[in-house]
Amino acid sequence: MHKHQLVDASQLKYLCQISLAPPNFIRTWPIYYVNGYKFHTEDKSQGMKTFNSGICVIGTGEGGIVDDYYGILKDVIELVYP
Repeated sequence: MHKHQLVDASQLKYLCQISLAPPNFIRTWPIYYVNGYKFHTEDKSQGMKTFNSGICVIGTGEGGIVDDYYGILKDVIELVYP
């Protein structure tokens, strides 16, 4: 019987780095661009003619059931790890 390693050396180094706290600064953004789409946070959308803070994420729930999850974009936070 062979034992399988759960994590190889390169993954272990990466996991150790992300287990540390991020640097002392965190950036927040009112707008996020991804795959040609632009999203605003809920606060940024206030008073605008268009509402771009609604988001949908496809995820896998309990039992492997794939479902859509909907929400409102409240914050866009950038964490930078070493």
